[in-house]
Amino acid sequence: MRLYRYRGGWCGTQADARDQAGKQFEQIEVPTDKDGLIHFLNIEHDKVRTLEDRIADLKQPAPLVSIEEAEAGALGVEGFVPADLMRLTDIEEFIQLADHRQLATVIENAVLRLRELQKECDRARCEADRVLA
Repeated sequence: MRLYRYRGGWCGTQADARDQAGKQFEQIEVPTDKDGLIHFLNIEHDKVRTLEDRIADLKQPAPLVSIEEAEAGALGVEGFVPADLMRLTDIEEFIQLADHRQLATVIENAVLRLRELQKECDRARCEADRVLA
């Protein structure tokens, strides 16, 4: 049996998948015999469980770390994950599965960070203008 998986769920036809996800879906062959179907469902369940566990880990409040500890690479602090060890796919998965409140928090923090970066850029531009003048 063919099913079509997209980021938000499953469809029974390509037409339905296109309506739901545009071109962002994949065709999956699902076994129809009892043993094969049970095996398939267990694998899919494990994938969902793994994502749920990862999201639960992301929801856990990280311990407070001082700026000095963070800059020094405080790997000994439980729950501290340096940015270079974080995978972009972890963040993308969290965003895709976040509820409204969580997503609003992520967006708010992203906007605040973008404003900080813009201010830094503006300061650097002003400094460069002063040096060139």
